[in-house]
Amino acid sequence: MRARRRLLLLPLVFAGMDALAATEEIVVTTRYREENLQEVPIAITAVTEDVIQNAGIRSVQDLARLTPSISVNESFSQNDVRVTIRGLTNTRGRSNVAYLVDGVDVTSETTGTNAGSPLLVNQRLLNDIERVEIVRGPQSALFGRAAFAGAISYVTKEPGDELEGRVGLDMAEYGKYEVNGAVSLPISDTLAARLNGVYWSEDGYYNNAASGADVGGGDGRAFAGTLLFRPTDDLKIKARVTWSDDEYDIRPVARITDTVTLPIPQDAIDKGVLSPSTPEPQVVPSIGSAEGLEVRASEDVLTGGEYPGNSLEVLRGTLLAEWRLGDYVLSAFTGWTDAELTQRYDLDRQAEGVPDTILGHNDVDTRDDTDQFSQELRLASNWDGPVQATIGALYWTEDRESQARNIIATCSTVDSGNPFEPSCVTLGYFSWQDIYREVQANDPLTRIPTFANTDHWSAYARLDWQVIESVRVSVEDRYVDEDFEAGIPVGSNCNNFVPDFAPNPLGCVLSPLLTGEVNTTYHTPKFTVEWQAWDDGLIYVSAAKGEKPGGISLLAVAAPIPQPLESFVFEPEKMWAYEAGAKTSWFDRHLVLNTAVFYQDYTDKQASSSVLLPGIGIPVGVVNNASGAHVTGVELEFLWYTPVDGLSVSGGYTWLNAEYDDYLDKSRSATAIAIQGNCDRTVEFNGAQNCVIDYSGNDLEYAPEHAFAVQFSYRRPLPGGLLEAFAEFDARYQDEVFTSVSNFTTQDSYWLADLRAGLQGDRWKLLAYLSNVFDDDTIRTSAGGNPDFAVGAVDKGLPTSPVFQTTATLPDPRVFGMRLSYEF
Repeated sequence: MRARRRLLLLPLVFAGMDALAATEEIVVTTRYREENLQEVPIAITAVTEDVIQNAGIRSVQDLARLTPSISVNESFSQNDVRVTIRGLTNTRGRSNVAYLVDGVDVTSETTGTNAGSPLLVNQRLLNDIERVEIVRGPQSALFGRAAFAGAISYVTKEPGDELEGRVGLDMAEYGKYEVNGAVSLPISDTLAARLNGVYWSEDGYYNNAASGADVGGGDGRAFAGTLLFRPTDDLKIKARVTWSDDEYDIRPVARITDTVTLPIPQDAIDKGVLSPSTPEPQVVPSIGSAEGLEVRASEDVLTGGEYPGNSLEVLRGTLLAEWRLGDYVLSAFTGWTDAELTQRYDLDRQAEGVPDTILGHNDVDTRDDTDQFSQELRLASNWDGPVQATIGALYWTEDRESQARNIIATCSTVDSGNPFEPSCVTLGYFSWQDIYREVQANDPLTRIPTFANTDHWSAYARLDWQVIESVRVSVEDRYVDEDFEAGIPVGSNCNNFVPDFAPNPLGCVLSPLLTGEVNTTYHTPKFTVEWQAWDDGLIYVSAAKGEKPGGISLLAVAAPIPQPLESFVFEPEKMWAYEAGAKTSWFDRHLVLNTAVFYQDYTDKQASSSVLLPGIGIPVGVVNNASGAHVTGVELEFLWYTPVDGLSVSGGYTWLNAEYDDYLDKSRSATAIAIQGNCDRTVEFNGAQNCVIDYSGNDLEYAPEHAFAVQFSYRRPLPGGLLEAFAEFDARYQDEVFTSVSNFTTQDSYWLADLRAGLQGDRWKLLAYLSNVFDDDTIRTSAGGNPDFAVGAVDKGLPTSPVFQTTATLPDPRVFGMRLSYEF
């Protein structure tokens, strides 16, 4: 159910976005030096400041609309961001994509509630961004520890030597608005400063059907200050501090109830893997339109209102120094980040009014604190000859602490007759709200702790040799030594069902953490040969190795019986990527055509699985390794300055064939076994028989076979020459994808189109925009799921057999808005 629209009483102005800057004029620093985009033998998309401002790009999700080789999904929270480049997403383990700000790696690790990578980039402070470089393919030597499948690098603006500034206003339906401003001022001949600020707010596009409140909105504010010190022509020091505080309401997540029931294979029962009483799983076969889906979230029992949702506060400092020493350039990159994330929301999403009358409840209540520090030194040559060299070293460390209090409360009115499973009424309670309040009142501070620390050391080198005038060979490598230490609570019943076993239904006993450490060392070499076949034609081939370190799964639930560490350890994931590409310009550079063909061969791909640990009656999610997978792909990009004066067309197409080559999983999941349809083979794991599930030949999750993006831009001066009118139309198509390794559930294909039009003067710009022009309601973010203990309480009297539910975030509807900016 959508919220009532807040219509803006503003005049409609027909105009649009600036045309994309000519590709041959865009300068990037992908390889540590300024180069023309068309002269870099790497698949890269550069998003300029004009595109960022006009298109209203405010997040990584917005960036993904511009290139078909990238898709972004969110799962349980706005900070659980999963970026897929060239068909490989991370369901667990480290992010496949590195995030950098001015060369400083700010990529975080996954946690128990965030399966992707908790995004610590200041998402809303993009009036401070000069350029975003999106690099595809493994780039470990150039972009550091996390660039397994690629990197997203933010380059911030530097203060100028003249007083200048900018203010902007963005207003749209559903109570959405943003105010931003920036000022750059010289302090002396050698020192300049830049200040940036932004405030945003929105009501959200949907209502909570149980309470009528808006959901999916939020508000936030951010500030940045930059100092640029140039005491000499050969020395530059840039210091930047940013602070952001974003608060998000509960997301518009709905349960998908259109399911099919799958029978339990008899051989799984005969072999003792599943019991005869195992419920037949109900599985969603297809996820498509959001029509008819509702957000139904329970009330926050402690306040009586809505759950607070998520909040993320990030404080970051960077210090960059560049010193030219004759034939060398010495650079230093120092970064520090402190981030605090809180999450509190309903996990059942099936409320029946206020107060909620359903018998069971499960919520998420976590507090995460993350500290990062990194120091990198780099020495690059500037020799007068055919050979150039770069060497460097990086130290990077992150400490994460999480405190969770995720309560599963049920209040069955049915007495099973088992003295160890009494009903709530027997225990003196009449609703799960009563139990929840008493748990909080009796022990409000007890939380399950988890920690994870990463210590990374690496050294890298790059050698470029101009063999002849038209041929250059590059060799690069990074050696990595990384320690990952984690602590997982076991033997604790703080997350167990409440009421639990009599006579202590409200007991909460914390046990010592199961701690362990995993060390990974590896090399990530890359070899590139580039041939300048003609003035506007570059052809290149490359071979690169990527590797993601092993680790310890932090997804595990608290177990009533201590578990061995090896149950949670997973191995490194490795990849060799082979690529051939061409970057060309034709017809006096009026047509730009780029293409890349690649093959990526993965071993030990990190994936999610479910196992039955000793003493736990339900499957527990862990990270394991698939033996092999591959991705074959083709990318095409074009930019055409048409014969029509002021009209340009650009776009791209990506084709992927992404499959598991060899993946045999050990599982006691009734859903996984029922989808396979048999249990031909079993293997003992953790003291119990498990079915062998064969996923070999299945497609990788969230890897669309076809994806396409196109942009039309038109710009014309108006009579008199004082004003210019412009218009822009963007469209993106993504093919259907499978949501899991089982390839049972598909997520529908979709088209997403945006329109912008406006007027521009010498210092001001006014544009109107229409997002999601055709009001497409196809669900576009990843579907998630979790055990549904409320249904277990309803069906069984007690949550001894929870049902697995599928949920999805509802898409943004069509939205009209306007942007106004003024520069001085």
